[in-house]
Amino acid sequence: GGPPPGPGGRSSPSSWAGEDANGRSFNYIRGQGGNVVGSVVDVVANEVASIWTDADGNTKSTIVRTNDYPDEADPVDNGEQDSEETIRERRLEAEAEMERRGRA
Repeated sequence: GGPPPGPGGRSSPSSWAGEDANGRSFNYIRGQGGNVVGSVVDVVANEVASIWTDADGNTKSTIVRTNDYPDEADPVDNGEQDSEETIRERRLEAEAEMERRGRA
């Protein structure tokens, strides 16, 4: 399954990635349970669309203008790999911040 790859694209039954001549890209991954996560990056419109399946199986998406993202900070190397719990906490904090700003 999955759409055929476009120019510069590649696909498999569980993922697809591609980019057009203008640098816009589309990527998705379908998990074993059918859940989907992906993104569309539109460098022409300066927007990023995030696509995911929520806990109830509903497909959700948000569109954020690229200039609404905070400046990228330099990584902090503490010599340890982040745990899955830490990564989840950071994602939830970022989502809460986006919601607080009215962009989620």
